[in-house]
Amino acid sequence: MTPADTMTAFCVDQLGCRYVFGSLGQSCILAYLQSIRPSTLAAHPTIIGGCQRLNGTGALSCDGCRYNGRRCWDCRGLVRLAVNAAGLPMRGSGATDQWGTATNWDLQGDIADIPMRLACIVYRRQKRTGRMEHTAVYLGDGTTIEAGAGVIRRALAAGKWTHYGIPKGMYKWAEVYHVDEPIKIIGTAIIQTDGDAGLSLWAAPDKTDAVIKVRKGYTVDVYNRQVTAPNGAVFVWCMYNGKHGYADSKYLSAVKPIVTEQTETEKTIVLLNIMIDAIGAGATANQAIQQAAVALRAHLTK
Repeated sequence: MTPADTMTAFCVDQLGCRYVFGSLGQSCILAYLQSIRPSTLAAHPTIIGGCQRLNGTGALSCDGCRYNGRRCWDCRGLVRLAVNAAGLPMRGSGATDQWGTATNWDLQGDIADIPMRLACIVYRRQKRTGRMEHTAVYLGDGTTIEAGAGVIRRALAAGKWTHYGIPKGMYKWAEVYHVDEPIKIIGTAIIQTDGDAGLSLWAAPDKTDAVIKVRKGYTVDVYNRQVTAPNGAVFVWCMYNGKHGYADSKYLSAVKPIVTEQTETEKTIVLLNIMIDAIGAGATANQAIQQAAVALRAHLTK
């Protein structure tokens, strides 16, 4: 399993567990709840109120309790242990500290830019204080798992998240460019190596499994995919002679965009828009037709 798979699987296993402020996965047993500081119990009365042994209902055992044998979490505790389960560090005593510890992250950003297909961590910043008031694990499928009203799963949009972060080491290469856009050719580039040996296209951007070597001066097709290495090197997805692979962008010329011919329908729409705009500006129908004809002649003489 990948680190991301391990992190999300860990969270799925915790669904239905109890929320207890300050918890890091401790077993929900009487001894643990009784060990919590009185100040914490006073600030969070649901800790006592949600326990049938402590809430005054007279239960003598944990039998029948839905949390019997489960673990206790708060939001930052679940995130921390989920990332740790993937073999990665997550430092910080609270959500704000986690977010503010630069060594925790390969990438951080606003929630509007979240890579929807990548599992990561999400945070919600409180406007008044600027602190991160809540955090959860985003599963990469449009849903999150969070410790709030228990450990629950819900839609990403339901959490009103403001930021996201990709934990350091979660992905070997963090995809940060057009992650969710359908893959397509955007142009061509010329190989510009220092020697005549050519440039390898790699099956993966860590330079494992060379697919093909392209000689200096030859042209490759360039796709709308690039990945950024931890050292800052940028690799782009290219094609040469029907074979695909990652090329180090520093050995490529500037990408020459592909210019596509307009279809007849697209040309017709352009001409109609010219006529509509002209009439809207007060031109007569004949004047609008004349303006469209001028535009068409200009296009044909290019």
